[in-house]
Amino acid sequence: MTFANTLTASRLIAVPLMLLSAWQRERGWFAWLLGYALLTDVLDGSIARALGQDTAFGARLDSIADAAVYLTAPVAALYVYPRFREHEWMTVVVILLSYVIPIVVGYVKYRRLTAYHTVAARTAGVLLGLAALLFVTLGVTWPVRVGATVLVLSAIEEIAMTVVLPDWCPNVRTMAHALRMRSAATRS
Repeated sequence: MTFANTLTASRLIAVPLMLLSAWQRERGWFAWLLGYALLTDVLDGSIARALGQDTAFGARLDSIADAAVYLTAPVAALYVYPRFREHEWMTVVVILLSYVIPIVVGYVKYRRLTAYHTVAARTAGVLLGLAALLFVTLGVTWPVRVGATVLVLSAIEEIAMTVVLPDWCPNVRTMAHALRMRSAATRS
């Protein structure tokens, strides 16, 4: 268990605490836990690469923690923030489908999470993280829709990558990388 994997595991542990704080309608705790989860999502991969601790296990653990946070946070936010529920419930449905559909497609093909960690997925994560922080601090909702739009594009890319790649491979950054990998596999 590396330091980076410990950070990732702590993000996974924050998920039931986020649910509990939402259920108790503890907005402060919910916001703090969400901020912690988003911060560790940003830091764990960078730390793993900087310390030479990036592994396939770490990529899978990160994908599990990401899925747990990004599937839980929007649903919990609907519960803890009635105004968010009133205005953004459809956006939350789009967010959930944008996470679930690529997971299902990847699991059907590879029998595991894809763990691609694409540039588009990272961008969507950053945008949705910033949108969440803007909402819990200022009550602004439109950035959530912007992040959701980028997430939809990321989901489409991940599904296409799963269709293109013959075998499971973590940390495939873009569709262009997936096409080069398929081409190399075809030549071998």
